[in-house]
Amino acid sequence: MFHKKKVRIAIIVTLLYCFALVGMYSYEYYFKDVWFINKLEALKLNELDNNLTYSLDELSVTDDGFIQLTGWTFINGMSSKDQKVVVKLYTDNETEYLFADSLKREDVTRAYNNEANYDNSGFVVKLKKSQLNNEVYRIGIYLENKGRQVYIDTESIIYREAQQIAIEHLSNEVNLTLDLEQREMKYSIDAVEEKKFGFEMVGWSFAKNIDMRNSSIYILLDNGKDHKLIFDSFKVIREDVKQKFGSDHLDQTGFVVRIPYDLLDDESKYKTSIVIRNNKKDSILITDRVIEKSMLRAE
Repeated sequence: MFHKKKVRIAIIVTLLYCFALVGMYSYEYYFKDVWFINKLEALKLNELDNNLTYSLDELSVTDDGFIQLTGWTFINGMSSKDQKVVVKLYTDNETEYLFADSLKREDVTRAYNNEANYDNSGFVVKLKKSQLNNEVYRIGIYLENKGRQVYIDTESIIYREAQQIAIEHLSNEVNLTLDLEQREMKYSIDAVEEKKFGFEMVGWSFAKNIDMRNSSIYILLDNGKDHKLIFDSFKVIREDVKQKFGSDHLDQTGFVVRIPYDLLDDESKYKTSIVIRNNKKDSILITDRVIEKSMLRAE
């Protein structure tokens, strides 16, 4: 009789423990997220500090049919160990908040010369295809770390075309007054492709005797008449360039620029130049690449 009573007590304790676990995980994965979403919706995200660095590396479809977006981000100069990342997908009528899981990215720490511990700056978010009801979604990144809240609109978009899901990174046209200095530059434009919303140009470039980790790369288009355009670029880590030229500061020489079609004149041919800005001084190199709105060509 006493043994049966002990068994009943053990069963009751086990059940209570299971209920407690279910409650804890329900709070962690549902109620806590709902509370956080309500918090985000109450914030004016575009008025927050945008002092973060990021890269959206890959959009893919997993074996179980989920859409997966991977990348990395951090608040400049802060350890990424305790950061929380939320990716915002939005249209004029709809918003999805995706809570990111952390990924190890020790290469990011190395790329930024160990200025802070960015080993946990990698992130991944997943969503079902059925969550994308519209054709085009813009992407924002919200990051919270030790009380600091930052947000940036990435100028990147996810869009649906037939049964495919794709990502495009749209560059900003910038109003840049150039303060030129002469430096020897090297470059490679590895690929130029026509995408749905703009030309994508991928390559690398650096100016000698400057630290590319503290530099920005821009693309200047000139039709030789009255139309000059300058676009910012997305930095890409290029270990291959670093190894090829044997210099530690050349891993941040890679760039991707996406030039929106609607900013180009229909009949113009645009000569492409690369601008590297460092300490408010600019080095410029005119390449042999020519692009047109009507067709893509190299001369």
